[in-house]
Amino acid sequence: MAAETVVFTSRRVARAQRVQGARHVLVGLLLASSGYASISEAHHASWLDVVAIVSGLLLLVAFVVEVRRARASVVHHHGAVGWVDIFAAAVTGVEAGHLQHKGKVGLPIAYGLVALLLLAVGLMHGRLQRLRRLVVDEHGFDVRLSPWSRVRLPWSEVADLHSAGRVVTVTTKAGRAHRFNLLDAGHGDAVIEALERHAATAIQPATPPEITPAAAAPPEATA
Repeated sequence: MAAETVVFTSRRVARAQRVQGARHVLVGLLLASSGYASISEAHHASWLDVVAIVSGLLLLVAFVVEVRRARASVVHHHGAVGWVDIFAAAVTGVEAGHLQHKGKVGLPIAYGLVALLLLAVGLMHGRLQRLRRLVVDEHGFDVRLSPWSRVRLPWSEVADLHSAGRVVTVTTKAGRAHRFNLLDAGHGDAVIEALERHAATAIQPATPPEITPAAAAPPEATA
């Protein structure tokens, strides 16, 4: 059986990311509105106002697209780039520029660092989204439920695998139990189905030791 990879997400993390994205959109629209007012009135207009308008509108479009993808019932592939984070980085950079023009010192540096962080997260979006995944084949499985939780086992060490609801329990031949709670996982059913399908052919049932007739016969009584 060929190797299979199932990438899944955390619903809780996805909700938090949408809330954070909505906050960035609000800030971006406020800056875009301010930039448009400055340009239309020709009052202290600058290149920051143009960047604010463009980045704010692009951030809004990227956020709407991301929300529609998240609500879609079909599985969609994550892009290599997170446009919401990248445009949010541009908006945050505009904020840093405005703060610098106002004579601030510490805040522009802090906002600039946040912008660089958002840019890095956006460029690494595809890799970050693939942190939670299952890789399974005829030799074993490797599952990562979070960036800090990973279990890798060969089928030769697995005695039993069963699921109850969206909780998978794997018991090793040494008696150790691993429980995978997939209640929060998007596409958790696909993870369970892949594990159970490979386990059905890979896990060999334990065979009782053969009992020879000599060992089975009771000992003869001695006089």
